[in-house]
Amino acid sequence: MSNNLAERIQKKILQQLVRRMMVRRRRHDDDLQRLGSRYGGWWVPSFALTPKAIVVSAGVGEDTTFDEELLRRGCRVVAMDPTPRARQHVEARLEGGFLGGSFEFLPVGLWEVDTHLKFYAPADPTHVSHSVVNIQGTSQWFEAEVWSLNRVIEASDLSHIDVLKMDIEGAEVAVLRHMLLSPIRPPTLCVELDAPLPVSRTLGLLRQLRRADYRLAAAEGWNLVFLHGTGGDAVHPSRLVGTFTRRKSG
Repeated sequence: MSNNLAERIQKKILQQLVRRMMVRRRRHDDDLQRLGSRYGGWWVPSFALTPKAIVVSAGVGEDTTFDEELLRRGCRVVAMDPTPRARQHVEARLEGGFLGGSFEFLPVGLWEVDTHLKFYAPADPTHVSHSVVNIQGTSQWFEAEVWSLNRVIEASDLSHIDVLKMDIEGAEVAVLRHMLLSPIRPPTLCVELDAPLPVSRTLGLLRQLRRADYRLAAAEGWNLVFLHGTGGDAVHPSRLVGTFTRRKSG
């Protein structure tokens, strides 16, 4: 059996398992809304869309429609993306008046510790997203700073995180596993699984989320939305000091 065929079979199995999890765990009172474009949008629960809600949006690429919808609802958005084209896109949207108010942009990546990493280019040069885990096996890269969630909370002076959205090209696995070792529990997790193989590793991550009281509320392709308990409790940054192991940048 070819590697490509085996990967397609594994991906199909995972998709079926995810759908089964969603059917078993979704509740009728979730009241989800979809915000943003067909490409960059996400399902989020209505309880997360209150004025002054805090959203960390990691990986914006060239589509900030999700962030713009959140801002229209009075949310505070801290967006992150180190890729040059993403930074140019954000600057253009700021100049056009589409972003502003309670919007903050950090030109860094999200990772499990604070350091500098190589971001590998996509195989298709027309695409914008780069990957620190090189999910497409390319040789072109640029180096950029990456921050832990703890650093983001401290730098942006966040009292808590209501929604954590991650579209970070394979880095989500390391970030989630490190987050689950800490007290950080955003009530809503929006996560794109960019590297959903092998099956055992992905299922292990889903089990870890379940043990941490996260349940799958929606799935759109590999865009998964998890809700923590009945909404989750905010964690103040004072409880996070020392949670993440810092590493000096090289």
